[in-house]
Amino acid sequence: MSRASLKRRARFLHAQKQKGRIRIIQNALVPVERKPDGTLYRMTPAQHREAKRIIRKLCSNYCEGNCICLDKGEEVPCPQMLSASVCCRFFRNVLLKDPEAGALEAEILALGTRKRCAVCGKTFCAKGNRAKYCAACKVVAQRKQQAEYAKRRRESIKNNI
Repeated sequence: MSRASLKRRARFLHAQKQKGRIRIIQNALVPVERKPDGTLYRMTPAQHREAKRIIRKLCSNYCEGNCICLDKGEEVPCPQMLSASVCCRFFRNVLLKDPEAGALEAEILALGTRKRCAVCGKTFCAKGNRAKYCAACKVVAQRKQQAEYAKRRRESIKNNI
């Protein structure tokens, strides 16, 4: 056997091994959500680029541009990589929920309220109506506010003595 055919065979065996794990997840997935008018949710070009990055990095079904789940003897390109609409159940139910995906799910599906961070300007999904900062800036802003509060408190104690 040639080196290329050995590599293909190894990829195929790895894919078969992964399929058993993936089937368990696939069976538990709910259908892809649709808008009230029945159409699929669409992504902007920037969101689609971000989705491709997430798929390449995190998707266990993705193998060199092909989808292992749809592979039934011949290679099938990943439909989510080609389409700007959310058409893959694994992408929708697993990858978009991942913390590394960030606010991509909220941006695509317009869940909750989206706000701009007061520090960095990135959009984020606000969990409450008082949110001002994204998750990354929240920690820094909170420390700064606590330091200012402690300083004011120490000064007021000195003035009262």
